[in-house]
Amino acid sequence: MAKREQDHYEQRQYDMDVALDKERILLRKCEAQIADLEAKILQMQEELAARPVQVVHKNLDQDTVDDALKGRGDAFRARDSAYGLVAQFRGLHHDTGRGICSCGTPVNKCTATKILDGSPSFRRWESRQCENLRRSYFSELPAGHPARTNPRWSQPSL
Repeated sequence: MAKREQDHYEQRQYDMDVALDKERILLRKCEAQIADLEAKILQMQEELAARPVQVVHKNLDQDTVDDALKGRGDAFRARDSAYGLVAQFRGLHHDTGRGICSCGTPVNKCTATKILDGSPSFRRWESRQCENLRRSYFSELPAGHPARTNPRWSQPSL
């Protein structure tokens, strides 16, 4: 029994020594890693201090979004301006309600009316502007447009 206790004691001592050796190795690795990271932090702090202008944070994504919004606004203004000019032709070429274009030719033979009525994008724009006018909102329609001169005017159906 004394021999067995001695063997157990020696095995426990051996296991403890092995565990302590492993712990020391891990501790040295952690200390080396900490030293490397501290050196890297020091180097980065020196680089930051050496910069002529210290930029801590700049949100480049927001700059991209702002530029895109400005570009979108410019594009909408350009579109509204162009369609505003096209809408002046609507004042000169629209169905008077009797199948006759305001220029005096039959609606089905007036080339300008066919072009205006054949453009889906212009018709969508014109429809939104007519709705804005009816709701007393700001509208891009020119003064001679039939929606401004005749409150009952509506776009011709296709």
